[in-house]
Amino acid sequence: MTVHARLLLAKRSLPFCHIQPYEEFRVLPSNILLILVPLMPNLKLAVLVLLIRFSISQMDVPARQSYVMAVVSQGERSAAAGITGVARTTGAAISPLFVGFMFARHSWIYVPFFLAGTLKVVYGGSKEFMVRMQNYRSARKSFRDGKG
Repeated sequence: MTVHARLLLAKRSLPFCHIQPYEEFRVLPSNILLILVPLMPNLKLAVLVLLIRFSISQMDVPARQSYVMAVVSQGERSAAAGITGVARTTGAAISPLFVGFMFARHSWIYVPFFLAGTLKVVYGGSKEFMVRMQNYRSARKSFRDGKG
């Protein structure tokens, strides 16, 4: 039920936002909430933070998928969707191996939350940096060519 509501909300808010700020708006708070889960003082607050995180964590997926479909030529769309799907599935399949090892040691039980949240924040920041650099290079090139 929550997944459907999330997708409907993502679809409704997408036309009002540029794709990149939309992603960062959803991804950063979600990852910060993931980092905060083990820091909660009791189980009820930890579950509440995790549920809030789940409610906003995948709202960028429809936007990202539509963006990939928009920038890829029509003949390559199914291949692009397959590659991005395989990458997501592979990450989801490999992570339990490491998390299981960490959960086996009681003193490491919080590490997956910190590690996953931090990696996602760094990934989002580097993606934002790459988009800004691409925009900068495009603007600089059009200025040099006399178009800007």
